[in-house]
Amino acid sequence: VDQLQGLPAGAFGRLQNLAGRRLLASGDLHFASDEHRSQDQNRKAVLERLRELLTESLRVPKRRRKTRPTRASKQRRLTEKKSRSSIKQHRQGRLED
Repeated sequence: VDQLQGLPAGAFGRLQNLAGRRLLASGDLHFASDEHRSQDQNRKAVLERLRELLTESLRVPKRRRKTRPTRASKQRRLTEKKSRSSIKQHRQGRLED
C-alpha cells in the first residue's frame, strides 16, 4: 500500500480502513481466492476484488449534516409522554374507603 502512487491522501486513508485484515503489518495487501477450480480464474477474481477496493476508496463519503428536531416534533413527543404518563397513573387504581 505504501508504494501506491497517484492516490490522494484521503483515499489512501480510506483504503487502509477498508482493507481491514487484508492489510499486513508490512504494508502489503493480501488477497486469497479459492472460488474457482483454475488458478487463472482465481487470479482474475482477486484482481477484481482489488479493483473494487480501490474504486471504493476513491469515492468520497458524503458529509453528515447535523439536524435538530423541529419545535412541532418536540411538542408531539412531549404531549405523547404526558398522555402515556396519565394512562399509567390511572392504572394504579387507588382504592377509596
